[in-house]
Amino acid sequence: MDSVLVFKLIEKLASGQSIRERRRYYKIGGAISDGTINQSNYYVVIGQWCKNITSDSAIKSWQRIADHVYKSVYEQRRVVSYG
Repeated sequence: MDSVLVFKLIEKLASGQSIRERRRYYKIGGAISDGTINQSNYYVVIGQWCKNITSDSAIKSWQRIADHVYKSVYEQRRVVSYG
């Protein structure tokens, strides 16, 4: 799945979200697209991004969005590869 398809999926997922949450969707989507995030380092990368955040709700928001994006992108990749 190329980066154009990832960002089209991110646009759908991020629609209706706050500006802050949309930025998080795009950052995570970009990291998946360029290979920064993969199945083996997914939680490590999100943890590094959140290391200076002191708000538990902000960290949970990052994790929730990351789970949503990650699952959606990899589900879409599976559909495209079998398609």
